[in-house]
Amino acid sequence: MHAFHSHIQKIFKIRSKIQEVYWNLILQTFAKSLIGTFIPIYLLTIGFTLHQVLVFAIFYFGTLSLFSPFSASLTARVGFKHLILYHLPVFVFFHLVLLIMQFIPFPDIGLYLAALVGWMALSLYWIPLNAEFVKNI
Repeated sequence: MHAFHSHIQKIFKIRSKIQEVYWNLILQTFAKSLIGTFIPIYLLTIGFTLHQVLVFAIFYFGTLSLFSPFSASLTARVGFKHLILYHLPVFVFFHLVLLIMQFIPFPDIGLYLAALVGWMALSLYWIPLNAEFVKNI
């Protein structure tokens, strides 16, 4: 417990710009972990098999590197903090695709579309966040 408390104290002693990055990371990680825990359960309850859910997870997390160069070039044009903000509508669209996926005639296409939009949102968040962190160290 003392090590955790010491780690939190170090976070608050860092410069104010990097504190914004840490707070953003803490809040985003907490919220996305709460949501992300139930996405596989939701996919299983709407009729997808365990194999399809695992393929979704592999496609979602495994294809981040494909969109990263585009995200990096967009970061250079727009800026770090703006792109972190712009990822939110894409992230909301990801959840809307998950919601309407059960009504699409070909749900497998909806599953891959949701994974595609999800990793686009993930890339639009992680690339500028890490760049902002490195810039302010």
